[in-house]
Amino acid sequence: MPDVRRALAALLWLAAASAAAERPILYPADLGATCVDVSGYPAELRAAYEDIVVTKCAICHTPARVLYSPLLELPPDEAAAFTRAHPAETADPRVLAVRPKAFVGYLKQMWQRPPCCSLCPVFSKAEISAVWKFLVYDAKVRKTGDRLAEFVTVRKALIQRFDRLEETEERHANADDGHAAAGRGDRGGGD
Repeated sequence: MPDVRRALAALLWLAAASAAAERPILYPADLGATCVDVSGYPAELRAAYEDIVVTKCAICHTPARVLYSPLLELPPDEAAAFTRAHPAETADPRVLAVRPKAFVGYLKQMWQRPPCCSLCPVFSKAEISAVWKFLVYDAKVRKTGDRLAEFVTVRKALIQRFDRLEETEERHANADDGHAAAGRGDRGGGD
């Protein structure tokens, strides 16, 4: 049965990945890698990643959105201590936002959101709990300790790329003759 489940997960991931190519880039994190190495994670968390994050979550947004979000969820005392210990890294919440229950509000929205089409997934409470455990663990692994500087560097680069894209989109949207976006598929022109 696990092989069938993995095959189904792979098919869902492929469908989501092809749909993701058409998705707009709404946040800097959307520009990040769509997968991370979870081979060293506990089995329960690997399963949450493989069976929910890269399949069900990826139907509505790329996995990059959560994997490269600035959120780092820590208990109140740890969050305060981390922020004091890393003032430069936590100064800009677009780069790293450390707080208790950082993921809870987003996951609650996912869980309570009714499906809007035949593709939108419905999440069980157990699935949302599994995703929350994965996100908290993954953020702690990839956004703290020896990997903090790497994450901050990647996050700043994503923000810069996103800001450049926004500037380009604004320039194209505000072009006088409407032809400034020529060569960009059907998004330019307007003839």
